[in-house]
Amino acid sequence: MWDQRPTSQGRSASATHLLWSVFLVIFVSGGLFFGYLFYSSVRDIVAYADLPFFFGGPLNPVHAGAPDEPQPAAEPLPPDQVNVLLVGIDRREGEQGPWRTDTMILFSLDPISKTASMLSIPRDLWVPLPGYNMQDRINTAAVWGEMFGYPGGGLAYAKRAVQYNLGVPVDYYVRIDFAAFQKAIDAIGGIDVDVPEEIVDPEYPTPDGGTMRLVIKAGRQHMNGDLALKYVRTRHTTKGGDIGRARRQQQVIMAVRDKALSLNYPLNRLPGLIQTLGEGVQTDLSINQILSIARAAQQVQTQDIRHGVIDETMVVDWTTPDGRMVLLPQRDKIRRLVSEIFPVRTKPTASVPLGNPDQLAQEAARIEVQNGTTTTGLASQVASDLRSAGYNVVRFGNADRFDYAQTVLIVYNEKRYTLDSLKDRLHLTDAQVSRQAASSADVDLRIILGRNAVSQSPTPASPQ
Repeated sequence: MWDQRPTSQGRSASATHLLWSVFLVIFVSGGLFFGYLFYSSVRDIVAYADLPFFFGGPLNPVHAGAPDEPQPAAEPLPPDQVNVLLVGIDRREGEQGPWRTDTMILFSLDPISKTASMLSIPRDLWVPLPGYNMQDRINTAAVWGEMFGYPGGGLAYAKRAVQYNLGVPVDYYVRIDFAAFQKAIDAIGGIDVDVPEEIVDPEYPTPDGGTMRLVIKAGRQHMNGDLALKYVRTRHTTKGGDIGRARRQQQVIMAVRDKALSLNYPLNRLPGLIQTLGEGVQTDLSINQILSIARAAQQVQTQDIRHGVIDETMVVDWTTPDGRMVLLPQRDKIRRLVSEIFPVRTKPTASVPLGNPDQLAQEAARIEVQNGTTTTGLASQVASDLRSAGYNVVRFGNADRFDYAQTVLIVYNEKRYTLDSLKDRLHLTDAQVSRQAASSADVDLRIILGRNAVSQSPTPASPQ
C-alpha cells in the first residue's frame, strides 16, 4: 500500500495525474480469458490448495525522474496476456476495513495482438466462495478473505474468488477508493461524457449518511470529479440499477483513457510519483510491472478494445431465505458473452511438455470427474490426484450409470493443452474422447471413469 504525503498543491496534482497513468495501465491490462463458470452448489466442490500470490510490499525510495532522463527498465510480464482485477470501494473517512468491493471489472491486455478487453461483474452476483463452503455476493469476497485470514489478505482472496467463478487466471489486482477517483478527475481538468438519457436518482447517498435527489441531464456533459463520481455511483435510477451503473463506469473509463493519453505523461516519472498516491490506491503490481503494462498499453487502439457487462439478460433476480436481493447467474448466456469478449487462443502443445502446471493454470480448463464404476471413492481419489498435479478440477461425483468399462473424456470447449495432457496422463486413445456442444454445460472437460481406471489407479480408492 502506498502512503500519500502531499506537501503542496502542485505535488497533489502530480500525484493525481499519476493516478490516471496508473488507471490507464489498469484499463488496458489483461490476460487469457478462458470461459465462464458458475456452480449451482458447493456441496460437491473441494477447495483448491492456497495459491501462491505475489504480494506488493513497501516501495523503496526512488528518484522522481526528470523529463529528459532515460526511461527506466520495465519488468517482464507474462509472455502473452495478463489479467488485472480492478475493484472500487466506498471508504468513508474514519471507517476501518475490510470493505466490500462495489465495483469489480476484469481487464485484459494482449501485447501480441495489441488488443484489450474489460468485463464488468455485478456486485450482487450470487456465487460460491472457494474454500469456505458458502455462497454470497461476489463483492463480499474481499471481506471474507480478511475475516478468515486468507494469505495476502482480502484482495488476494477476491482474485481467487473471481478466478474460481470465472475459470480464468487473475494475475493482479488494483483497488481504488472513490475519494482518489474524484480528486483525479479534477486534476486532469474533468472529462467529457455523453449521457444517453436523463438520470434521476431520488436516493443518492450523501457523505453524512443521508440522501439527496440527483438529476443529470441527457447529452454531452463536462464532468468534474464530483459529478463524475455521482455518475458512476448512482444506482437508484429510473432504470438500470447496478447494471446500468456498470455500463456508466465503462463509459467513464473510456473517457479517462482518452484524457490520460492526451496528457502524454512521461513514464519515467511514474516510479517517484507513485509513492505519493497513498491509501487511495493499493495493488500487488510492482512499479516496473506497471511500466511494462503502460508501454504495452500505448500500442492499443480504441477500436481494439472489447467491452462487456454481465447484464439483466444473463441473471435472474432472487431473494435469499434471509431476505437479501441478489442476482443468480445464467451460466450459458454468460459463457457466450465471455467467449465473445475474451476469445481463447491456445498455444501449440508441442512447445511445452504435457502436464506442465503453469501451462495448465494459464489455460484454466474446468474439469469435472465422475465415477462410472462401482468402486467407492474413485472420483474423489482421481480428482485429488489431478488437483495435486495442477489440473483445475472443479467438481467430482457419480456418473449417470456405473457400468462404464473404459474411461471417457467428453470435450465441451476446446482446451487443447489440457485435453492432450489428460489423454497422456490417463492413457486415453482418440476413441475414448468425444465432443459435445457446450449448451448449458458449466465445465470444459468431463472425465467419466471406467473400470480400466481402477487398475490404473496408483493407490487404493478411499471412500468419499
